[in-house]
Amino acid sequence: MTDNHIPLRSEIPAKYKWNILAVYPSDEAWNEDYKSIDEMIEPLNKLKGKLNEGADRVVEAFKIKDQIQEKLEKLEVYAKVNHFIDKTDSIHLAIYDRIYSKFSEVASQTSWIRPELLSLPDDRLEEYRKFEGMQFWLRTYDEIIRYKTHTLSKEEEGILSLAGSALQTSADTYLLLTDADMKYGNVVDDEGNEVELSNGNYIKFLHSLNRDVRKGAWMAVYNAHIALKN
Repeated sequence: MTDNHIPLRSEIPAKYKWNILAVYPSDEAWNEDYKSIDEMIEPLNKLKGKLNEGADRVVEAFKIKDQIQEKLEKLEVYAKVNHFIDKTDSIHLAIYDRIYSKFSEVASQTSWIRPELLSLPDDRLEEYRKFEGMQFWLRTYDEIIRYKTHTLSKEEEGILSLAGSALQTSADTYLLLTDADMKYGNVVDDEGNEVELSNGNYIKFLHSLNRDVRKGAWMAVYNAHIALKN
């Protein structure tokens, strides 16, 4: 029998691990960028009610929104990877929760763009589409126009955008339970060795040519879940 325990991250050579410091050197640096999101939204909000002034206003709104989205995605990578490295780490769990709350907040604060744009007459929308500066954003623009008949009012779109965090909660709870809290115990592999089962190696055992190995892995996961049945 061999020692086939799942190694701690500290036991794994650096060349096999994510270099998350290439994204942000520290939590403090991440937090500074996080705080800058609110500052980036201010000039976008100043365009609210002004999209009827010309296609250049729409292009400006698209540009600012894309810059915000790009920064949010960078913040998300750092938060998500650190959380997945150790889901029992409460500090990075809090950072993970903050970024997804910010996604919902930004979605709510920018939800006015689509309904305001679609409130314009069709001939104005066609005129905007031909604007030279719109060519870079044409796919975004056309996608919005395509959904004209399915778009709610500004107020209704704002309410709908607030649902993001609530809808994500059940999935996050499940992942925390299965990745951090739930233990599946050991199973026997194709060579007869006892191996600690995890979400990472579960599929490997399910693909075994040995029926008993497949069954052992499946039953271990099933029993771990059924033990928590309320």
